[in-house]
Amino acid sequence: MTTSAGYRVEFIAEGPVYGTLRTARVTLGTFETPYPGRALRWTCIRAHRIADRLDPDPHTPWAGSTLRRLPGYADHPGDAPTELRHWAHPRLIGAAHHRLRDGHPVTFSTTDHTGRYTATITPPPP
Repeated sequence: MTTSAGYRVEFIAEGPVYGTLRTARVTLGTFETPYPGRALRWTCIRAHRIADRLDPDPHTPWAGSTLRRLPGYADHPGDAPTELRHWAHPRLIGAAHHRLRDGHPVTFSTTDHTGRYTATITPPPP
């Protein structure tokens, strides 16, 4: 959906280009909507999809018998997939919704050894 005066979401990844000193930036998705709740919902869904592609949740039915959680690793602060999954917590979403309704942008970013993942939701101009 494209609107001229709506909430715009952009999800990007940045990381090293192996074997060089360069950094690559890749857009993982964009979305526009006139509704802040829909922008937040899309961002949460996209965050979960990205997390599952980086590191499948061991509790998913197909992965349960093949993946094993390493002790202490899943709770490590440098674990981008875990941080992406936790971003959708209702308390955080509620605060983000209030910021958007007040006309302020919302940014969520997490980093680990694979790179930096950033979601930015920009409200419409006043």
